[in-house]
Parts: sequence; C-alpha cells; structure tokens
Amino acid sequence: MLKSNSKELDSILVHAYWYDIEKKNSLDLANKIQVLALKNICKKFDVKNVIISAGKISQNQPAIGYELKRQILLAIPKKFHNRIHLYPSQKTTIGEIKKFREICQAQNWKKLAALGVSLHIPRIKKNFSKFFMEDKTPILFFEAEKNLSRALPILQKYRNSREYTLLKFNEQITRKIENVPLIGTPLLEIAGKFSIEKGYFQPKLIAWILDYNYISAILFKHNQKPNVPNVKK
Repeated sequence: MLKSNSKELDSILVHAYWYDIEKKNSLDLANKIQVLALKNICKKFDVKNVIISAGKISQNQPAIGYELKRQILLAIPKKFHNRIHLYPSQKTTIGEIKKFREICQAQNWKKLAALGVSLHIPRIKKNFSKFFMEDKTPILFFEAEKNLSRALPILQKYRNSREYTLLKFNEQITRKIENVPLIGTPLLEIAGKFSIEKGYFQPKLIAWILDYNYISAILFKHNQKPNVPNVKK
C-alpha cells in the first residue's frame, strides 16, 4: 500500500464492468459509480495517468472501454483529459491487471493504484499481489463506494439493483474457479480469450443461470412430497 500522505499517483487502473442489460450501449451502475469515484479521487490526488484496458473491439458495438472513457471525460476536469489512456484489449480482471503491469513497466511508473467496486476489490487485490509480486511495487486500492457520499442516491439504487446481484454471483463463481490449484487462473485466462466481447454476453448469461436456479428451486419445492411423520396405528 502507498502511504496515506502520498498525494501523487503515477497511474491508476480503472476496472470496467458491464453494459446495462436493458439499455444498449449504456454503462451499468457499477461503471457509473466508478466514474463518480474517480472524479473524487482526482480531487484528492495528483493522478498523472488513468488506464482503461477493458473491452475487446467488436465490429458490431464499441468496446466497453470506449464508453467508460467517454463518461470519465464528461465527469472530470479538462486538465485530466489528456491523462486518460485507453487500451481496449482485455476481457477479464486478470487481463486488465496484466496489461496494466505491462504499461507501468514500460513507462517505469512506481506509484500505482487500482479502482473497483467493493464486491470486486478482494479479487483485484489478490490478482495484483500475484502479478506484481516480483516488482515489489506499492499499490493503493480504492473501493468506489468509499469514495462517494453514502447519501448519494445512485449508491442505494446500485445496492438494490439486479446488476448488484449479478455481479455478486459472478464474483462467487469466479473466486471458486480461481481457487482451483494450478489450473484455476489459466482456465479463466483461456475463457477470456474465447469469450464474447466484455460487457455484453456475460451479465445476460449470469442472469439466465440465476433465473434457472430460482425457477428450478421453486419447481423442486413444489414437487416435493410433504414430510409427514410416521404415526403408529
């Protein structure tokens, strides 16, 4: 971790999440919270570079990184605009972090940070420690929600949203896969290379799984025979 009195950051990685399931090309609430949190971080820290590495380019729709960058440019002061750098090539958390490390090493950046929502931060920290272990570079981790006012309506909306439920379920699944010895992390990287563009298909698939499990649970419960105790005649 960087010392709390260190007010300069060479670079911060802003993790991207999904598109809104209902609105085409509109960011989900997690991404919108990221944008607002970054705005506040830029008020407290002298952020030299903001890195977005998410979202493989699609012929049909823009990579999610492009829309995230556009929203950031609308939110932060103009003096930061030339500090936003987009490398839209990654579709997994691991990929985003590895790309960030590659860029930081090339630029010799030492004061680093990462921004993510609270559900995601534990996995972000775990993967940073894994891929930055040899560098011994201090990393400052920002939870988006902690950098916003608790009274902000969008926070309550986010926590009560279906998106929050889907992201929570996604993190549970991904952590279980990552925890599989030897093959967990490589398996996620392979899946990322062959998956459909980041931010489109994934939340819909997770929503389908949740709906299927919910419906199955109802049907199973409905078809269960009542538990009648044995009564001696």
